[in-house]
Amino acid sequence: MRTGHDDRKTILLLNPSDTLSVDIHVTDRAMFDVFKKSPQQISILSENVMPQTEPAGELERDTVALLEKKYRGIDIDLVMARGETAVAFMERYGNRIWPGVSAMYFSVSDMSPYFYRHPAGMSGIFIGHDSAGNLDLIRRLQPQVRHIIQIVDTQIPDAIRSMQATMAKAVAASKQDIRVNTVQQMELSTLFQKTNHLPENVALLAIAIDDKHSGIFHANGNAIHALSTDFNAPLYGMQQSFLGNGIVGGKMVDLAAHGKQAAEMAMTLLMHPEAKPQFATTIESYCAIDDRQFHRWNMNADALNNRCNRLFHAPSFWELHGRQIVIAVILAALVLLLLLAFELQRRKRIRADEEATRHKVALVHAARLSSVGELTASIVHEINQPLGAILANVSAASMMLSQHTFTETELKAILTDIREDNLRASETIKKLRALLSKHSLEVKPISLNEIVETSRSLLGNLAIRHHATLQIHLQDGLPSVLGDCTHLQQVMINLVSNGMESMDELPPEQRVLRIRTEVNEAGHVVLTVADFGAGIATDALDKIFDSFFTTKEEGMGMGLAIVKTIVEMHHGTITASNSPYGGAVFRVVIPAILS
Repeated sequence: MRTGHDDRKTILLLNPSDTLSVDIHVTDRAMFDVFKKSPQQISILSENVMPQTEPAGELERDTVALLEKKYRGIDIDLVMARGETAVAFMERYGNRIWPGVSAMYFSVSDMSPYFYRHPAGMSGIFIGHDSAGNLDLIRRLQPQVRHIIQIVDTQIPDAIRSMQATMAKAVAASKQDIRVNTVQQMELSTLFQKTNHLPENVALLAIAIDDKHSGIFHANGNAIHALSTDFNAPLYGMQQSFLGNGIVGGKMVDLAAHGKQAAEMAMTLLMHPEAKPQFATTIESYCAIDDRQFHRWNMNADALNNRCNRLFHAPSFWELHGRQIVIAVILAALVLLLLLAFELQRRKRIRADEEATRHKVALVHAARLSSVGELTASIVHEINQPLGAILANVSAASMMLSQHTFTETELKAILTDIREDNLRASETIKKLRALLSKHSLEVKPISLNEIVETSRSLLGNLAIRHHATLQIHLQDGLPSVLGDCTHLQQVMINLVSNGMESMDELPPEQRVLRIRTEVNEAGHVVLTVADFGAGIATDALDKIFDSFFTTKEEGMGMGLAIVKTIVEMHHGTITASNSPYGGAVFRVVIPAILS
């Protein structure tokens, strides 16, 4: 045997030959994880041993002899016996096969006889059973339970009494009127007969179950599955291997924690082989539920309160897609809210645009009224001319009629002149009504040349009033634009009126105002109004079209602002600049209609 501080250690795992439970793999995985982290180099050997008989049979004797021969000369530092069969083997043959070697056992129930009678010279760690936890789970899933039947795989009276007492103590602590019975191991057929017809207020709790008396070996899971198929009451269990084989669930022994504790005890014994035997119990447990059995017995999911692992759970449509559905609904709601906000904003903007348009129309109308006031003299002259002619023709006709010196031809000529003069006066009044009328933009194809020609007489009279010369140059074949005749006429009259006012301080022969129409390189129609006045101050050029900006002492600063508004309503632009020859130049550019 090596010393306790040798870096190389060998552990022999002694397993019962009749164990097929998957619980072993959970325990071993946890143990090996601890061994891997050890600073010592640990080698693991494994042997399976059969249950002993009294007296020992030939096969048992041959097995012992074979093990003596096999391990003669091999240094074993620690023997770890798993389960009661291996512990019994170590009690009988341990010192014979592995003399002087430290030994311990694990995976032994706290309801085993070894819990009350420790084997000499061996340390041990037991598996605790959470009877109180299982009682609580049964009560939550079966509130109507009044009878719990425990099923165990031992025939030892002390162990059966211990299991009965432990559960009875838990029931008493819960202050519930529940009867507890503990059924010892028996053949499956006999057990079926006892459990096949049970009332609804009964729950079955399998602590450990197996059948070796019928001559057929059943692994733990298979035996449980066979029992649960024929039971008419819910079956619970305390072993992890029972899950998935028919039990509803239970407070399971945490075998990973048990394996970790067993490995830690083994490491302590390797470091201190002369230490006194030590004992511990794994009390860690966890709740686990087989969702299929849970639904089989129509149990209430709210009773679990998310405290149990739900295995074999088939998620519902909502569980699978609930999160995506909620996100989709939230996104859809956000999109709808955004669309609603956009729609409200759009309607608000439309109302604001309509209100702004109404204000623009009102301002344009006010500007036209102002322009009419400035053109009063021209308008009076326009009307007086045909009226004076009519009066002269009427006087001539009256004289001819009184003297009886007329001919039919002369009288017809006088009547024709009166009719034409009347039409002239009527046309002037129509133009005045158009200027005075308040209406929104009425867009239609029009020619700037026609607007200039229509306004020629008004503009001519305005020039006479200001003692100015009006020069008009119209490009032939000028394309039409989409616009309102009255509004564009107002633009031209405002620009011409401003230009003539700017030349009032000049000698009459220098008061020349030019109106020109043309097409620029971009194919747009251009109206240019140029005067020879004082021009525009440099610091005022950028503000000339701003509302309430004016260079006149009594001006309101709205005329050019309204002109710009009208031009922009026609999708055009207006610019102001100073001519190198003196005076200001205003250029109105409006897109032409594409032919």
